[in-house]
Amino acid sequence: MERDRLSRLLVPVKNRLRLVRSLRCTWAGTAAGLGASLLALGTARLIPMLHEPFLAVGLVLLGVVAGFLYGFLRSVPDEAAAAVVDKGEAQDAVSTALQYRASDSPIARIQREEAETYLNRFAATLKENIRLPSLLRPMLVLAGGAAAAAVLLLLPNPMHDQALKEAEEKQWVQEQDRQVQEMKEKLKSASLPEPAKRNMEKELNRLDEALDRPKDARAALEEMEKTMKELDKQAENSEKAIQRTQQLAEEMKKQASLKQAAEALQQGRSEELQKALDSFASQVMKLSPEQKEALAKELEKLAQQAPGGEELQPLKEAMKETAQGLKKAGSPDADPKELQEQLEKLGEQMKLAAQELQQNAQQLALAQQQSAQLAQMGLPMAAQLAAAGTPASAAWSPGGLAGALAANAGAGSASPPGGQQPSASAPPGSSPAPGAGAGAGAGSGAGAGAGAGASGAGAGAGNGAGAGAGSGRGAGGSGAAGGTGAGTGAGNRSLVTTPRSLEGSGNVQSDQGPVSGPGQVEKGGPAPVVDGVSRPYEEVYSEYAAEAKSSLDRHPLPQNMQNRVRDYFTEIQPDG
Repeated sequence: MERDRLSRLLVPVKNRLRLVRSLRCTWAGTAAGLGASLLALGTARLIPMLHEPFLAVGLVLLGVVAGFLYGFLRSVPDEAAAAVVDKGEAQDAVSTALQYRASDSPIARIQREEAETYLNRFAATLKENIRLPSLLRPMLVLAGGAAAAAVLLLLPNPMHDQALKEAEEKQWVQEQDRQVQEMKEKLKSASLPEPAKRNMEKELNRLDEALDRPKDARAALEEMEKTMKELDKQAENSEKAIQRTQQLAEEMKKQASLKQAAEALQQGRSEELQKALDSFASQVMKLSPEQKEALAKELEKLAQQAPGGEELQPLKEAMKETAQGLKKAGSPDADPKELQEQLEKLGEQMKLAAQELQQNAQQLALAQQQSAQLAQMGLPMAAQLAAAGTPASAAWSPGGLAGALAANAGAGSASPPGGQQPSASAPPGSSPAPGAGAGAGAGSGAGAGAGAGASGAGAGAGNGAGAGAGSGRGAGGSGAAGGTGAGTGAGNRSLVTTPRSLEGSGNVQSDQGPVSGPGQVEKGGPAPVVDGVSRPYEEVYSEYAAEAKSSLDRHPLPQNMQNRVRDYFTEIQPDG
């Protein structure tokens, strides 16, 4: 009982010591937290940092709580409390009693009684014996730190706007990543051949992975530009494949027996193509040997003159084999079944070519849609960066590739096969494929193609009045418009009469201008024609070609658009 009574008498001393230690640790923790907050506020002026005021307050509170808990949760041992009591008149009496409290000897009992006496006296004046720490010095230190923190918080921070900008860009990149994932899901449900789908999916996966990594807006725009260019390249390849197939169909239409099949192929109508092929096979079987020989020569000529391209190679081979079969069919001992099989093979290849045409049209439309969507996603941020004095690459500038793709998306640049037919007087090899007859518009057109796109040179002076339409595909100012004009016709090109009416048909593309900014409107020179005057075709062609080249020099177009302009002028160049 005596031993327990000694420990109970030490409890008030231990509690007082714990309170003193808790206060000291709390002040120390507060000072440490305030120092950390000052360091954070100073660092926020060197590097971009969001929510630095909340961080500073949080560090101070953390220091207060950590200091208090560190001082309060640690217990005070009896020996430490006894040592504090012994510093007075006890002179180690309490410590000695604690040391021998397990002993029952008379001397030990006397020592414990003496220690209890000292403890009772000490407890009576406990607050005077163990004073709380002075608040003056800690308060001065904390007041100085708080004043410094207030100054740092109130003074304008040049890095705060930068931090907000980086946070906004990070959120924007995350939003673009989400939209790219939606594009991937849409691609999975598209009815495209697996090779074409894999190529698109590969680019979108690469972009998705790139946007997953921490990037700023400029880096994200660079990655989006790579994917946008690759998708635009795939669209261009599909468009060229469509043009090659359409060009072959145009050549086939010159052969009367293949005209219906060629038209069905050109329009992508499988049922009509099958009927036309059956009719063609039936007609061939009834031809005389001389007529079969003539048809064989026509097929060989078609195979030789057909445009290059992997998609047309099987059809060209089938034409050659059918031509050989037609030649053999003229002999008396020829087997009609062999010719019939070759005709069936030719028909199968034509149906495959029609399917390929449809698939290329779908791939073209989807690739253009996705590249245009990427352009529309990136243009607003590119405009913000340009306004802030840190512009992105030239592809995102006004008149660049992104602006052209976004404008063409609004105008609907792709047309499926069979939607628009070439005119009767269109030049040989002309194509109703998407973009056919597109001019070299740089977005500042005036007059008949003088400033925005090379238009047709006029109405043909031969048997047919041409009906086509040129159109500019530039990304110029907000008042831009493509030039229009009539086709060159298939008749004699020696003279051209400038048309009074510029109506026509074809795939018309309109330039909507950039999606942001007022744009810049430029006026071209006067059109190099006078209403109702007959002029040599070569002269008209050279003047329009010069106008188109001048327009390109003022407003450079993307490479695929330059190729279209070049192909267009190749088609309409003077004979000879």
